[in-house]
Amino acid sequence: MKLKNLSLITLIALFLFGINACNKEGETPIKPIIEEGVLTKYPKDAIPQDGAINLEKVTEIKANVFQGYDNLKSVNAPLLKKIGVSAFQNCNNFTQLTLEVATPPETEASAFEGTPSTKTLSVPKESEANFYDWAKTHGFATINGAATPFVEISTEGVLISYPEVLIQSEELELPETVTAIGDKVFEGNKTLTKVSGENVVTIGARAFADASALSTVDFPKTVTIQDNAFTGTSALSAIVFPLAENIGHFAFTNATALSEARFPMIKKTGNNAFAGCSVLSIVEMGSKEPEMGEENPFKDTPKDKKLIVPENYNPDLLFPWGKKYGFSYINNDEIVDVEAVPEGFVAEGRKITAITDASKAYQWHIVIPEYFNELGDNLFIDSEGQDWGRITALGVEIIGKETFKSCSNLSSVNMPKLRKMGTSAFEDCTWRLEEVEFPFLEAISEQGFAHCRTLWKVIVPNVTKIGKNAFAWCDKKMPSEGILRLGATPPKVEGELGTTIHTLEIPKESRSEYEKWSHINQFSNIVEY
Repeated sequence: MKLKNLSLITLIALFLFGINACNKEGETPIKPIIEEGVLTKYPKDAIPQDGAINLEKVTEIKANVFQGYDNLKSVNAPLLKKIGVSAFQNCNNFTQLTLEVATPPETEASAFEGTPSTKTLSVPKESEANFYDWAKTHGFATINGAATPFVEISTEGVLISYPEVLIQSEELELPETVTAIGDKVFEGNKTLTKVSGENVVTIGARAFADASALSTVDFPKTVTIQDNAFTGTSALSAIVFPLAENIGHFAFTNATALSEARFPMIKKTGNNAFAGCSVLSIVEMGSKEPEMGEENPFKDTPKDKKLIVPENYNPDLLFPWGKKYGFSYINNDEIVDVEAVPEGFVAEGRKITAITDASKAYQWHIVIPEYFNELGDNLFIDSEGQDWGRITALGVEIIGKETFKSCSNLSSVNMPKLRKMGTSAFEDCTWRLEEVEFPFLEAISEQGFAHCRTLWKVIVPNVTKIGKNAFAWCDKKMPSEGILRLGATPPKVEGELGTTIHTLEIPKESRSEYEKWSHINQFSNIVEY
């Protein structure tokens, strides 16, 4: 009996000792501790055998809660809003996190350190885009079963990928770290209208091919544009690449809205680089002709294109080049065939500067080839007694000082493009010059027609300035039957015209303006046209 009582007492003592031992201060609790949605502890032994836990009411997981738990595999926390330092650190078998919130939890950087890079994330489908950056930052390989999209930039600064689902705006400014755009990065993109990159030096092959909405690009430091980089960018309207030196084959082929392309530093352009750019009207390049591909870079582009180059360009080089590739103008100069300097003359570029042998140069009717657009100072004055009767110079826009002075038998001047004339350009063309018509002349120089005594008809509708004594001593016909045709705005006159003129012809709508003109009293008659 005593033995039985002793055994019963021993069992009771052991039971009480066990209860006391399990409740000693500092021992791991048997169950998780969750207070007002905040999870502060979760015993490793409390994790089910399958490694999946359900935290339906948890809104925050505190620091280190699951740190180092190799038996944790998945967590369902639909209301989770905050994750603390090292919360899941080194959970090397963790594979799945399920959330039902619309935005990513506030998460410390170390929260998922040491977890597998193959882990997956499940979130509401309609909120998926909100989690892309968060998933990439914390190493989730997939979202809702699809690979996590992310912007990939190599350590060398090459933009390798930029998924379209990450583009939240029509305009995109690339990070300053990007120095090159890789092949096909934005190929077929339908969202972007503008892309800029301050430090992009190279644009890869097909980088923007068929990006149908792209209308504007800004890459101020780009040097190389590779093959097909912008082919099929049907909305691209104007481009400026201030430092670009190399353009690849088919780089802008079928950019059908492209009207301006500016490459002031270009050195090399590939085959068909601009082929099919059907509205291309302006192309800017350096003063030297760039190396071109075997196939015409400007195939199937308009024939009236303008080539913009520095003003000091050499027309002997660029005119043939421009004509070959279908340009009609270089700057404002119409491209004409490069022609030989007329015998007896010398030239510098497109300017005829002097007569070296008047006996060879002389013809009663001299024709200056259209290629030449300027006649130098004193060109025909005192030409060893030769007398010039007619001059045809269809390409000439500028004549210098005293260019035709004292050509007393000059009777006809055909220079339809003349814009500028030097002082006394036609002075003393005394006996035969009766009519001149210069529709684009901007100003009549001082004494420009002085002593042209037989002159009676001058048609200059574009003139805005008349120099002092421009018509001095034009006294044989001007006062009695002379005609001066001007344009819509009365020109500024320095001093006096030099003679009275019988008739002033002006546009009908400009009558009131001319009635206020201070020189109106030097005309006997006003005729409107």
